[in-house]
Amino acid sequence: MNTVNLSKFFKSIQAIHFGVMISVIFISLLLFINIKEQVSLNFQGDRLFMFMAIIIGYGGKFVGKMMFNRLMEQLPFKAGLFLKTEKYKVAHIVRLLLLNFPMFMCLYFAFVTNNSFYFIVIGLLFFMMLTVFPSRNRFSEEVALNNDEKRQLFR
Repeated sequence: MNTVNLSKFFKSIQAIHFGVMISVIFISLLLFINIKEQVSLNFQGDRLFMFMAIIIGYGGKFVGKMMFNRLMEQLPFKAGLFLKTEKYKVAHIVRLLLLNFPMFMCLYFAFVTNNSFYFIVIGLLFFMMLTVFPSRNRFSEEVALNNDEKRQLFR
């Protein structure tokens, strides 16, 4: 049976999560610096892009949560902790990517339209990404663990 080094598991998944968040911040700052002379907050023009940004953003959140839950439901309760951690890592990365895609679409919309409204949507999606930051407590809430696995997790 495979053993799990839980501290390495959580460090690696947190590093992935942190890297994705930093990439969004870095690219947003680069874009904002490049277009800051021309950018403005405008709710009048380009309403199609605005509605698309909101729909894509919340669609990404909804589909990401749905895919995460579906991947977690496929995991049998009697599966070992190693399999549960690997499935959780895959499901978490899928959830991150489905939150990350709308952010990059909003960056593209901001670049095309020079409208800072999209940075507001990016901020909201970034906050949503912060709320799913992986931890031992979140793992125990989102994965069905038996008593022995819970003891292993919190020792």
